[in-house]
Amino acid sequence: MKASTYVLLAVLPIHLANNYFLVWSPTIGFGFLGAAVANVITFWFMFIGVLAYMWFSDAREAWGGWSMQALRAMPQYYSLAIPSMVLVCSDWAAWELLAIAASYLGNVQLAAQTIVINTCSLTYQIPAGLSIAVSNRAGNLLGQSRARRSRIASYVGLVLGALSGALSSAFCLIVASWWGSVYSSDPDVIAAVAIIMPICALFQLSDAVNGVSSGVLRSLGRQTAGAWVNFPAYYFVGFPFGLYLTYGAPGMGVTGLWIGICVGVTIAAIGQTAICVSADYVEEVARCMAQVHKNQHFAAESDEESNASNTQLL
Repeated sequence: MKASTYVLLAVLPIHLANNYFLVWSPTIGFGFLGAAVANVITFWFMFIGVLAYMWFSDAREAWGGWSMQALRAMPQYYSLAIPSMVLVCSDWAAWELLAIAASYLGNVQLAAQTIVINTCSLTYQIPAGLSIAVSNRAGNLLGQSRARRSRIASYVGLVLGALSGALSSAFCLIVASWWGSVYSSDPDVIAAVAIIMPICALFQLSDAVNGVSSGVLRSLGRQTAGAWVNFPAYYFVGFPFGLYLTYGAPGMGVTGLWIGICVGVTIAAIGQTAICVSADYVEEVARCMAQVHKNQHFAAESDEESNASNTQLL
């Protein structure tokens, strides 16, 4: 994780400079499209930076070469990867669907929606970092057969997630009346943002807890449980309810979309937190050790097959 942090710190000044010159510069700037071009350049620099770090550091020593035996455990890999994808993408896709739904409400509502989404993306960086940290910390402790410490790490992560969400909620309530003016001078947009921000404040707390609890579930290898909670909460409850409030009889506009997604993420947060709190960490350690032994046995079999193949070649 340090490598990606170093790369981000190195690329950040380049990104800021690119945004100025490609968006605002009176000579070479070309407005809105310049922001997209600046992002593309930034992501390419990040990719090149990570490759350079891998090449010039000791990280490349971890690569043992390619072998077809790497494909033997793919079913086991996908059993975790696919639920993890659903767990993460269900949240991301919900944001995109919100933007699409808001686009039919007119420019003012769409602008307000964009401002609030940007705000949520900014404040979510804290629980996102906590989610990664608790996933690594609690998972490592499980691998060390330290059930009690893993449980404590998970609970501390959940509490810190709730605190970060509470701080973000307070921020949204404090700046609600004028936050829209940071992005736009249109009084209608500013007023629309002021209406949505209190709902966004409620969303912040649930979203932070939901994000950190997802990290705890990843540390437990319970991605499937998280996927079963997240997907229905967003797409069977939250999003349909938001569409009804927006386009149905209530006719609440973009405010209805945010009420719906707030309900959905709250259900997901409660469900995932309940799974985390009810988990028996002694049993989780036993399950983790069983998986480690299974992997070691598989690795030993692979080494024997590789040695046999090399002997035949000789």
